[in-house]
Order: sequence, then structure tokens, then C-alpha cells
Amino acid sequence: MTTPITKTTAKSTAAATASARPRPAWAALADTVFARTYPGDSPAKGSGLGAQLAAMRRDAKEDGATHGERLRTRALAEWDDPEEEEADNLSDLIAEAGLEDDAALPSGIPAAEVVTAEDIAQALIDGDDAWAMDTGTADYRPPLAVEPADVVTLARIAKTFGTQDTVNAHLAQGAAALLLCTTDEEAQQAVIVLKSALRAAGAAARTTLAPNILAVTASGLRVGSERTRAEGKITDPVPLLIVTAQEPTSLPGALAHLPASPLAPHCADTLLWTLRRTHSATGKLTEGAVRAALPDDSALARLPQDLIDLALRQQGPLRVARKLAELADLAVTESDGPTLADLPGLGEAGSQLSRIVEGLVAYRAGDLPWSDVTNGLLLSGPPGTGKTTVAAALARSLGVPLIATSFSSWQEAGTGGRDVMKAMATTFAEARAAASSTQGGVAVVLIDEIDSFQSRDETRDHNTSYFTNTTNALLAHLDGAVAREGVLVIGATNHAGKLDPALVRPGRLGTRIAIGHPTAQDFPAVLRFHLRDDLAGLDLGRIARAAAGLSMAEAAALVQEARAMARADKRAMVEDDLFAALARDRLPLPRALRQRAAVYLAGHAVAAHVTGSTRPDALRLAGIVGRADLTQRPDARSRADITRELVTLLAGRAAEEVLIGGAPSGRCGGDAGSDLARATQLAIREGLSYGYGSLVWCPGDGDPATHFARHPGLRDRVASRLDGAYGRAVDLIHANRDAVEAIAGHLLVDGVVEGDTLRDLLVYCGSVSRDAPDGPEARDAIWLGM
Repeated sequence: MTTPITKTTAKSTAAATASARPRPAWAALADTVFARTYPGDSPAKGSGLGAQLAAMRRDAKEDGATHGERLRTRALAEWDDPEEEEADNLSDLIAEAGLEDDAALPSGIPAAEVVTAEDIAQALIDGDDAWAMDTGTADYRPPLAVEPADVVTLARIAKTFGTQDTVNAHLAQGAAALLLCTTDEEAQQAVIVLKSALRAAGAAARTTLAPNILAVTASGLRVGSERTRAEGKITDPVPLLIVTAQEPTSLPGALAHLPASPLAPHCADTLLWTLRRTHSATGKLTEGAVRAALPDDSALARLPQDLIDLALRQQGPLRVARKLAELADLAVTESDGPTLADLPGLGEAGSQLSRIVEGLVAYRAGDLPWSDVTNGLLLSGPPGTGKTTVAAALARSLGVPLIATSFSSWQEAGTGGRDVMKAMATTFAEARAAASSTQGGVAVVLIDEIDSFQSRDETRDHNTSYFTNTTNALLAHLDGAVAREGVLVIGATNHAGKLDPALVRPGRLGTRIAIGHPTAQDFPAVLRFHLRDDLAGLDLGRIARAAAGLSMAEAAALVQEARAMARADKRAMVEDDLFAALARDRLPLPRALRQRAAVYLAGHAVAAHVTGSTRPDALRLAGIVGRADLTQRPDARSRADITRELVTLLAGRAAEEVLIGGAPSGRCGGDAGSDLARATQLAIREGLSYGYGSLVWCPGDGDPATHFARHPGLRDRVASRLDGAYGRAVDLIHANRDAVEAIAGHLLVDGVVEGDTLRDLLVYCGSVSRDAPDGPEARDAIWLGM
């Protein structure tokens, strides 16, 4: 947040100069490096602009009066004239106060010394800093030609090292270290500054050798040669400093084990130090006003260098600060949304996430080491359950912004693998910078739709190398708790089963949290959350029962549609608007169709329970098909395990046939995510990939039609396998008809069956041992050659 300048606040800072606060400890090192980089007198000293300007002031003396005294005398005399026209701005005031014969010459005297406090205050409101503007030129140009991008990088390097002793240690014989930057461009800029300015001092200067300072970029044509050259310098006793935007763990050989320090992020102190040298003609500025105009350090740390450079194009330090605040406001994620405590309907997931936040808060307070907190988690669940919203709420609970990205976002940098990996490295570098911007800082990165990173076990084709390299790059960024200390990485997916197993192992995204649909008990609270103050005091039970089965996203859309209806009629929202919005989204279903959907879902739940292939968690009668929330149980992928899963997948169709009679509907089939499609793919993998058809492995994923064309007889074997499993499913439904009917009846009445209610209804089921025989004599053991 920045502080707006008013007349009152401007007056209070009118006399503030560069000494408003104690200088940071690293500033002495920065001054030394700056003087070495830009030889000669510099405005950093605050009391003069060098010998040339001092000579100008001596030449300007008249009758023992200094140039500044003459200007003040004349200015005050003219301003006391009541007929004098008011100047438009600070530059006009200075022009009026100056002398015709030398007004264009730099004086080294701040404009604040020749104008009144009232004028200084008005100048601050207008964006001018009278302490930074030169009296003679009415300009902010410093006496030395400096490059702002170099100077701000110099300040960050000085803050990183801190003292000359630290520099000497890095330049001692045999010393080797890494300096971590956020981008390749930043690394290359740092190398330029380091090569021209980094020198040992004192006694160490007599014994140290000129250092090898190398950039190792994350992408580009020279990546290989840069790495090779850096590795070759390990055997050289000359001091070595490698500047890179790569994760240390991704560097080859011994380079990965060098001590690493992140380049200090942008902050108010480094920018104020820079602005005194790049945007002040006097070496001074109104620190209170400029500091108040700057965004906070965490926001500055998140700004990429190109936006910093854009702001540095402004005239004067105050305008630079205001531009940075404007850019930070555009870059910061909206922070007025809900925290985890505000979100209803999370159930056990909410408790797990709250414990993670508590651990991170303890880490930030210094009460826990990073190794004891969760540093990576996976949010999984069906579409619309609010995984992205949950991640943003977690970040708000910590008081930090969410750095949200995805594979497709990284692809926007370019479709090549190197482009994606470079964008990926930039994201993680920005997160590291944000986490290190404050003591014990934390940053949260969300990788949405993380299943876009294909598992390396998937079918091999011409894209295999591309996906393998990008997945490996992501794994490298997720590795190394120390290298990304303070960075919590969250992956979100609708298809957890498609992820590369290496992504979800402990130390990466090892904590998995399922985000499901809100329960029937939680649904009134979900509606109240989205309604906010609308329909205050209304019992939402009736609409909650009618809308049972909706996801978090669908509930939000329902309320949004109801509000739109009320606005269209120019009135306040009423309960009927919610029912009307629900009816618009859900066309009334004939009872026979609802009954068929209820039976279909109940068949799935009963088969899952009886076979033990999956755990039935909830059934929701929404739309024509509804949803069955089933949790896959771990198994050995034996033929018995595969049979149980096939039976469960086909049990919905079987329940329709047994309980309703006649031809079953086509709801079992449809798209690639349908029950029939999944059963077909599983049967294909059984024959080609699991070693049950023969001991020759073939990839079982991809288009079934392609597999059938390549493998003669496969289609007939798959059809026979599915027919056998379907026969078992029909037998199971016959044996557990009472349970199917009871669950379907509750679904028709309540719309949702879950939790204890579902478990109580499943007691009507018979039991089938998970170790039931499943050999060649079984009705579905029909693979040829067995």
C-alpha cells in the first residue's frame, strides 16, 4: 500500500533529506562499489557534486554571497511582491529565482533551499521532489552519466554480500559459490556489474586472484557450453562465482553442491539508494515521501526487472516510486477474497489445509524448520469443486499472494521445450525472491491442471522427448527442500491417476488432499457464502435440498443467475429467484428418468462396496446421470483386481437391466471418460501391458481402434472379457437388489446420499471376498493362451 500525499503530509516531509533513516549496513559496500564503477566524486556523499561543481559555486560568488544565498535573496524578494504571478510548477519557481547568466549551469544546490515549505509541499503533491532537483538546471539529471539498470543491480548485489569481508571471502583462493537470479536476463546483468565492480579490499587485495564470474543460463543455444565451461573451472583454484537462474539441483556434477545465495530482491532500501544516484541531481531526496509512495517490499520483490526498468524511465524519484506502485497494483493478485476459515463445505480437507497453514505460520515465526512443514501438496477432485479457490484462500490465510501458473501458461512463452523450461524457471525464481523478501517469508505457487505434464510411463511417440524433458525439469524444481525453502508448491488436477508417480512422492507433491463436492449438511452454508448479505435470515434448507449435488462452482453460478434475474426486474432478490435459476439450469426431468439415474448410481455404489475395488463416498443425483464419488483402493493389479474394477464400472448398466428391465440406457457409454470407455481401456491394458496376454509388453493407452488394428484378435478378446465382467455385475446386482433399491429410493427423495447414511444402507449388501478365485475356469477368464 502507498500513502497518498496531501498538503499536511507534504509539509511534514518538506525538509526531509537522505538522512531520514539510518543507512542500511550494506550501503557502505554499495558506495565503495559505486565509486569504483563510476570513478570521481559522486552525489552519494550528499555534501557536494565534485570538484567541477564546487568550482562553479566559487566562480558564482558575488560580494561574499554564495550562489545559493543570492538565489534565496532574490526569490524571497520576488515572492513578497503581491503582484507577482504565481508560478505553475517547481521548475518555473526555480527559473524565476535563478540568475540569467548562469541559471542553466548545475549548481549542486537542491531546489528546496530556494523555495518555501509551502511550495515544496505542493511540488510533492505534483510529483516533484525539491531536494532531488538542482537549482541551476531545474532538472533531476545526476552529474555522472549512470545506467539505472546497472545501479539498481549494484545495490542488490551489495545487499546480497552485505560487507566487504563477505566479498573478500568469496574472492579468496579456492572459493566457489552460486548466485541465484530469477531470470537469465537478470543473471547476465548481474555478471556485467560483478565483473566491473567486485574486488577484494584491505590485506586480502594483495593475495586474491581475479575471479572467474560466469553466467549459466537456463535456456538458449549456449546452455551446454556454459555448463561445460563452469564445470571445467571447478579444478581451477581461481575464485569462482557462477550466476544462474537455474535451480542448484539441476546443475551438473559438483556445481549442484556449491553454496548458493539468492540475489537480494528489490526493496525500498535498494531503490532509495539507487534513486539518489540515478534520479537526483543533488544526491538527496525527500525520503519520507518517496518511501511512502513505494509499494511494500513483498510487492517490489515480485516485480520483474523489466517493470522496474519501465518505472525508472520516469523523471524524478517520486514519480518513479508512484509508477512502481501502479505497476505493483496491476501485478498483485486480488487479496480481498476468502481465507480458508471463510470457505464452507471443505470438510476434512479444510482441517488438513488449516494444519498446513499452522505449520507454515510456525515456520515463519521461527518455531519450526522448513524440513518439518508441508512444502508440496496435491489438490485433486472433479471439475468445479473449487481447487483453485482453495489454493488462493490458503495463500490469503498466510497473507501472501498466490503465484498461479499452469503448463499452458508456460507454453505461452513459446512452444519449444526450452521455452517452457525457461518460463518454468522464471516462475520458481520469482517465488524464491518473494519468499526471501522478508525474514521467514513464504510464497505459494499453484500449478493448475498439473496432469498436463504427461507421465513418463505413457505411450511413447514423437512427443515423448518433449514431455519427458519438461516433466524432468518440473521434478528438478520440486526437488531440494533447501533450494526452495519458503516456497509451497500446490498442484491441482481433475485426474490424479494420470500423474507421473515421481511427481507425487514425498518431498515433492507428497501430501494429497481430495476436494469433493459439499455435503448435503454443508450446502446451506455454501449458498450463504455466495449469497453474502442477500436473503439474510432466510432458511436455505429448501433450496439446498432442491439443489443437492451441485458443485461449489455450480452453486456460485446459481446465485449469480438469481441475482441477474433480480437486477433485470430492478428489485431485491427473493427465494423464488434461486428456484427459477435452478429450473433454468436444470430442465425438469420425468420421474422415470430420475429413477433410472438413481438406480444407475446405486448400482455403482453397491458393486464398489461388494467387490472392494473402490470405496463409495457419496452419490449425487444432479442432472440426468448424477455423480458417484468413489475412492480407488490400492491393489496389485492382479487379474482378480482387474475383474473387480471391471464389474464396478459396468454395474450401473447392470442395475438398470435388473431393476428397471428392458434394454438399458446408453448412459454407461459416451465419451472417453464414460464407464464403458474406461472398462475397454482397462481390458486392453490387461492384455497388452500387464503381462496377462503374453510376456511381451505393449503400450495399452491411446485410441482403442489403433490397438485393434495392430493386434489381430484383440477386439474379440476385449469384447469377451467385458461380456464376462458384465455377467458378473448382473449377478451381483441380483444378489444385492434390496440394497440397490434402498439407496436409489433415498437418492430420489434427498438428491444426495453420503457419509453415515450411505454406510448404513450398504449393510444390506452381501459380502464377496477380495480373494475369490479368479482363474481360467472363471467365466471371464477368456484370454487366449491361458
